Amino acid sequence: MKRLFTAIACFSVMGLPQYSFSEQRMIEEIIVTATKREESIHDVPIAISAFSGRDLQSRGITEVDDLMQVAPSFFVNTSNSTSNGGTMRIRGIGTTGNNVGLEAAVGFFADGVYRSRSGQGLQSLLDIERVEILRGPQGTLFGKNTSAGAVHVITNKPIFETEGSISVSGGSYDHVALEGIFNTPLIEDVLALRVAASYQKRDGYYDDIDTSDAYSNRDRYMLKGQLLWTPSDAFEARLILDYADKDETCCPATYEILGPTAAILQAMGGTPIVSARGDVGVNHKPFETIEDFGVTLQLSWDLDWATLESVTGVRDFESARGQDVDFSNVDLYTVGNNIEKFETFSQELRLVGASESIDWLVGFFYSDEDIDSRGIDTDRGTNFLVLGEEGPLYFDLLLGPLFGLPAGVIEGLLSPGDGLAGSYTQKAKSWSLFTHNVWHATDRLDLTLGARYTEEDKDGSTRINGETEPGVAGEVWPCATLPIPTFCSNAGYDKSRSEEKFTGTVKIAYALGDDHNLYAGFARGYKAGGFNLDPTALKVDATGAITSDGSEFEEEVADTFEVGLKSEWMDRRLTTNFAAFSSTFDDFQLNTFTGAFFVVDNVPEVSSKGLEFEYSLSLMDGVFLQGGLTWTNTEYSKVLEGQDNLDDKRLTNAPEWQGSQGLMVDRPFFGGGLNYVLSLNYFFIGEHNTGSDLDAEKLQGSYGIWNGQFGVRTADTRYEGYFWMRNMFDKEYDQVIFDSVSQAGSWSTFVGAPRMWGVTLKANL
Repeated sequence: MKRLFTAIACFSVMGLPQYSFSEQRMIEEIIVTATKREESIHDVPIAISAFSGRDLQSRGITEVDDLMQVAPSFFVNTSNSTSNGGTMRIRGIGTTGNNVGLEAAVGFFADGVYRSRSGQGLQSLLDIERVEILRGPQGTLFGKNTSAGAVHVITNKPIFETEGSISVSGGSYDHVALEGIFNTPLIEDVLALRVAASYQKRDGYYDDIDTSDAYSNRDRYMLKGQLLWTPSDAFEARLILDYADKDETCCPATYEILGPTAAILQAMGGTPIVSARGDVGVNHKPFETIEDFGVTLQLSWDLDWATLESVTGVRDFESARGQDVDFSNVDLYTVGNNIEKFETFSQELRLVGASESIDWLVGFFYSDEDIDSRGIDTDRGTNFLVLGEEGPLYFDLLLGPLFGLPAGVIEGLLSPGDGLAGSYTQKAKSWSLFTHNVWHATDRLDLTLGARYTEEDKDGSTRINGETEPGVAGEVWPCATLPIPTFCSNAGYDKSRSEEKFTGTVKIAYALGDDHNLYAGFARGYKAGGFNLDPTALKVDATGAITSDGSEFEEEVADTFEVGLKSEWMDRRLTTNFAAFSSTFDDFQLNTFTGAFFVVDNVPEVSSKGLEFEYSLSLMDGVFLQGGLTWTNTEYSKVLEGQDNLDDKRLTNAPEWQGSQGLMVDRPFFGGGLNYVLSLNYFFIGEHNTGSDLDAEKLQGSYGIWNGQFGVRTADTRYEGYFWMRNMFDKEYDQVIFDSVSQAGSWSTFVGAPRMWGVTLKANL
């Protein structure tokens, strides 16, 4: 941290030679809709971070993943895919991906519409007005309940003026990016159109040790179109259409194969340990394509005595992905080809009003989601794990001596193409009634009461290895003849479940003065239970008898107590937000990778306690400091029998300390025709374990990343140009360390992105 403040001091001295207190300006007020009403962030009794689109742009934040650089309680990591392997966490709590049956603990919303999986929210921040990150359970107002928090991205609304912009970027790894925005009125003060588009292309930073091919590239584009119709002062309709497309090689992993498997792989011509960070061994080229389409319709009627609001969302998300799932340059397993489809409809109605002393809100929410996950090019369903050309020999060399079998026995029982195939479906319907009310007891004292009743129904089914009857093992290859339990001794199921839950919040807020607001409260959130859509959810023996049933998991319930103080100082040239919280999660949904499959358990209790501090400081006109620091103690406080490795341990990817510090400068050059623009941002992540099983080998030490950009713009903001750099000092770190597939005693790693740089030129209408 000393290095950080020294650098900031140097930039302050170099760039601000005429510091004058009279030149300072107030921090811009941010209006948020966290309570479904437009309110100043200073007045909302909620722990919330909010960033305007312009602020994020000036700090080089272009993707949802990047928000962890400026929001110190927010954490994002990605493993084997962006569509299914991405995880968002708030205050150390999140739901590990790689299982389509699990909803996210941190909900993602775009323009009021819920997206049920984190991967559907990991997108570009195109033409946005602001981002709100709500910390703690959101059990009243945000569509489907969320147990840990919510991220809400709000798009810029059409206006009745002509404006637009176009930008072009180029940089390292053959990076190319284009972005364009255009807004125009079609009928004066009645109908307006806004369109936005972006395109990104970049080479990957993983290198194949055998072919020198590069993986984990970027090749994506996004389109948005909006119409705003205001036929009268009492009615407004806003239609938003969005489409996103990705065609990328995500995501291989570096590896270090140790123990008995290393000698075997080396004898087969493999490379047990890669020589450099980012080197990978790939027999089958990874791929991931994503198509994400959505329609949002927002309606608002002013009824004089109240306002009726409607938000309708229709979404169609489809991903196709596959990769060399043994992550080595020996062909143990072939690529697993998967298609995952999510079709979602949601409808929310809210009636919002106010009397002399009470602000009231009542609402209804409904959602309907269909999930279909299956294979691309096989009549047996999803290729989850399929033996490669060298797989039979590998298992013969590995397992034959273990069971005292002559060479060739196990190899003779297996053939390339044998393995595990499955298909999964789930239908989920949810509806809820909710209310959120604020009683202004006095000019300084507010009492808030919110409540929500939710009903959730789900039907889930799996088919493993082509079996057609639940509880019957697949017969793709002779499991019963092998001397060990194999991954084909599984069965499918057809199940249904229903849930009913009350959630809500109680809060008290007191204004200590015009500039200081104190609040305290309780909130309960909840995340639905469901089905483990994984091949090993239900295991049977050779006779078809069920030996292990892990097909279903229970709902997760979160209770949080919180106190906070929001203050403004020096005529709002300084703002500070402080929060202290204590959360308990009952039946926490834990998804653990075992080295071949994923196991879902409900951990009886998880606790999260901590302190949060954020501030913004205007040093003078055009010079700002902004930062925050979070201390969190997140641990397994009660565990199941057999989970002693978790007892009283910190959760995966839950650092004790996390912080960020930013400096933004936008000042005129001498002469006044041009402004120089500087953004320097540092974020710090404390030590954390990247594995759900908390193995010591999966520990990632603390690290800090510097990002920055420097440029010039014309005084009228018509033209802008920037040089930018991410991970300026090329810091090496691991996102996820995991057990190498069927290679005991070995580990593979999804690494963080290296240093990247580029230049952006922008013109504004």
